[in-house]
Amino acid sequence: ERLGGLRASFGAGEMPKGQPILLHSKGEVFGVTTVEPGDYWVIAEVFATSVGDEPAKGVIRVNGSDLKNFEVKATTSANAATVQGKLRLNGGQTRVAVTFVNPFTDPKDKTKRRQLHVKSITLDGPHNPPPPKVSDVQ
Repeated sequence: ERLGGLRASFGAGEMPKGQPILLHSKGEVFGVTTVEPGDYWVIAEVFATSVGDEPAKGVIRVNGSDLKNFEVKATTSANAATVQGKLRLNGGQTRVAVTFVNPFTDPKDKTKRRQLHVKSITLDGPHNPPPPKVSDVQ
């Protein structure tokens, strides 16, 4: 399920019309959904505007816990990188986020900022759901 209604942390990013959400400051792009129990893949499509000596770095977080740290070398939407991590969820409301952890502004040109662009966040599952309870099958 591709998460709809993605939002950026207040003050950390922008949502340009018709384009991926971008983060220019520490913060996250997140979505909330309700899931059934089982194993899930969290898949994010990301790219970066590179400024400074290191690539953009991020973390996939689920319900506030780090799932996958990553670096982004892709620099355009057309060649966006796919970052993924697998976890088991108990079911219920779930918050999935891509967090930008190393913003940078060029001290010689304040208009040049490292940015993390998030095209999409997808939750693939449930896989291996728990067996039904005896009371559910009678």
